Amino acid sequence: MWRQPVGSSPEPGRASAGGPLRFEVLGAVRAWHGGRELALGAPQQRAVLAMLLMRCDQLVAVDELVDGLWGPTPPAQPRTTLRSHISRLRRALVVPNTLVRESDGYLLRVPRQAVDLAAQEARLAEAAAAAAAGDVAGAARIGRQVLDQWPAHGLAGIPGPFAEATRARLAEQRLRAAEQTLDWQLQTGGHEEAAIELAGLVAAHPMRERLAELLMLAAYRCGRQAEALSVYTDTRRVLDEELGIEPGPGLREMHRRVLRADPLLLASPAPVDPRGTAARPSPTHLPEDTADFTGRAATLAHLRDALRGPRPLVAITGMGGIGKTALAVRLAHQVRERYPDGQLHVDLRGTDRQPADPGEVAADLLGALGVAPAAIPASSTERVELLRSVTADRHVLLVLDNAAGAAQIRPLLPTGPHCAVLVTSRHTLPELSWLTGWSVTRSPLTTVNTGEALAMLTAILGEARVSAEADAAVDLAAACGHLPLAIRIIGARLATRPTWSLSAMTTRLADQDRRLTELRAGDLTIRDCFAASHEQLDPELSRAFRLLAVPTWSGFCVGSATAVLDRPPATAEELVEDLVDRGLLDSPQSGWYRYHDLMWLFAHTHPHTTPEERAATHTRLTAAHLATVHHLHATA
Repeated sequence: MWRQPVGSSPEPGRASAGGPLRFEVLGAVRAWHGGRELALGAPQQRAVLAMLLMRCDQLVAVDELVDGLWGPTPPAQPRTTLRSHISRLRRALVVPNTLVRESDGYLLRVPRQAVDLAAQEARLAEAAAAAAAGDVAGAARIGRQVLDQWPAHGLAGIPGPFAEATRARLAEQRLRAAEQTLDWQLQTGGHEEAAIELAGLVAAHPMRERLAELLMLAAYRCGRQAEALSVYTDTRRVLDEELGIEPGPGLREMHRRVLRADPLLLASPAPVDPRGTAARPSPTHLPEDTADFTGRAATLAHLRDALRGPRPLVAITGMGGIGKTALAVRLAHQVRERYPDGQLHVDLRGTDRQPADPGEVAADLLGALGVAPAAIPASSTERVELLRSVTADRHVLLVLDNAAGAAQIRPLLPTGPHCAVLVTSRHTLPELSWLTGWSVTRSPLTTVNTGEALAMLTAILGEARVSAEADAAVDLAAACGHLPLAIRIIGARLATRPTWSLSAMTTRLADQDRRLTELRAGDLTIRDCFAASHEQLDPELSRAFRLLAVPTWSGFCVGSATAVLDRPPATAEELVEDLVDRGLLDSPQSGWYRYHDLMWLFAHTHPHTTPEERAATHTRLTAAHLATVHHLHATA
């Protein structure tokens, strides 16, 4: 028998007797300790518990709890009332350290699996995985079990804006599960039973086009063509009267096929192979390799070797324009034969204002790997779990390009021992070091050397033109800061201007006031590349990024940053380190920082820096230098 050590606290969610805590939210909000139901108190007290249960093991701020309970009309002392609810809940939950205060919020320390919603979501993911593997009948059976155990109204009797919004979300989640289950049921010949249930659902949700589409199919397979057509007529009328719109393409296509008595509507489910698995596609979704790619030979050789290890994950990081994507695509093409089940590329849009949602990306990957749209779950959690199931026994190469951070990457990692992942990001991604089960190889890219820069220009302009002005080509590469994107832009400009000399372009780039403007080819600009990183900074980081570029220097230490930013040394160091992690600064050695030449020029000329800020920055830095000189003289 498990015993609690003397003098220690029980583990969250477990007591010395009675077993773990279990919770329900899909009907009434209820809790059990072992086999005994706990008395949770008044509806508002249960409402607090419901908000914490929907965010298991995550901090929920006091303000969120207050808003979720009372919305715009809180009581006179909402925090005091909330504390009373929390205190009573702690006693009701029996197990010490289950409901704790952290910072300005509360944390319910129970595993997500202790809540019935998580259990049903896991079952739906299991059903989707079965359907993806060809066991549609098994998927329908599991889906039916989930629906039978999922009450129609979640958080029953719970007041407040949060409960109302969550009830609507749970109802939508259940309805999507019903759509998927009925689709699977129709695929396995269960149209008679499905038609009865679908008729009720369409009556309750007359503007739900997917339900109408399924009912039309079920009715047609039952030999009731006229009824199937009337479903379309009724749905079209409701959509027109209520929303002023026509039915979508799916419902219109079903109407067309029913009108034509399409024999394929009566077809039985697609056969599976003798192993019981559906035929699996082998998608090749890599971007085209760069035809004139040059350089990085040693890096490519090292990374090819790294991909031979167990469950390899290669992280290619560096500032914008350094050539991360081009290298990753070249590497992916070089090793693609090792991954016969698919090579997939996804742009995670990490520099956009709204990076790609992992749940949406998971849905796209599932589709590419052969999962039917109807079998792709509605929730992000279920999609991620299904993606892991689908890739468990496959040899797949996944390129996650332009990642915003590790939190965007982690949900998309496959589980199969024969899969590999390439990641590119402007961020340094230190969190990847904590991944378990992956062989992580980091490849922080720096600028290319002179030889590689000249090879890039030669690949674009031809050997004759570069050789004719060899010295100018060297100067041109230097003016571009040996940054691959800048070199490629200048090469593209010169390629479209065959009468221009390389020395003339070098002269144009020598003018700092014009250099960033010159680095433009069509809609591709260095300024936009850097701006994408800058726009993601909060005001304090943006200020640091701009002010640190006010002085003209080759590098700076934390002491100089402290003076420039007018912040305490610890804060100044934290800011510059954050800029390093975001690929906006480089740290060649501990305590020393520098900009890339073009990045410094971008920050130095940024229009958000006012003349007053520039003057104040110079004044603070001069004063700090004078103080250092006086101190040295005083101690000499």
